Amino acid sequence: MEFSLILCIVAIVHGGVVPNGDEVSNEAKRIVGGQDTTIGKHAWQVSLQRKSGTSWSHSCGGSIIGEKWVVTAAHCVEGSPVSSLRIAAGTTTWSSGGETRLLSSFTMHPDYDGFGDGFPNDIAVLELESALPFSSSIAKIELADDEGDFSGDKCMITGWGLTNDEPGLPDVLQEVTMTVLTNTDCTDRWSTVTGATINGGHICIGNDQDSGKSACN
Repeated sequence: MEFSLILCIVAIVHGGVVPNGDEVSNEAKRIVGGQDTTIGKHAWQVSLQRKSGTSWSHSCGGSIIGEKWVVTAAHCVEGSPVSSLRIAAGTTTWSSGGETRLLSSFTMHPDYDGFGDGFPNDIAVLELESALPFSSSIAKIELADDEGDFSGDKCMITGWGLTNDEPGLPDVLQEVTMTVLTNTDCTDRWSTVTGATINGGHICIGNDQDSGKSACN
């Protein structure tokens, strides 16, 4: 089977892998070929938003790991003042509804290297100013065993990323199902791409070449 390969950095947090989510690549992430879904199916999903003037816009996805804690990619907060960031939780549409929280702080992985091969340790933890009220639409993500082998498994990617090659993010939460590849297979398939590096902190996913589905870059 041929795959169009997508390299996704999946967060490893103190012995747990975040198995789903769109906290993965650049700030204009992709959920190409995805379909509308609801926050009730993915209650851990948040929209990390950036302030510009008096308005807020979606920047990255994140996953709830505690009442006051969210995990996202380090590149999503790198160089940003804390006061310019907030999250929206419990909403299917990033632009309205749900609960918004400003950040009190964020901590990037001490070994994060935005210029390193494979962007190692691209993970950050956000502390919210106040706790989120857990409900059917706001909940912690289940953390997987970091010793697990997920190759061949299906995984769900969610977020408000680009759904096609046209500009403009969707307002409604999207989901798409992908397949986890072995890192060996992924390394072989990426071997012809200059600068592509797969390391032990990556989980590599792909899909049928003709499926029209992808995520990340």
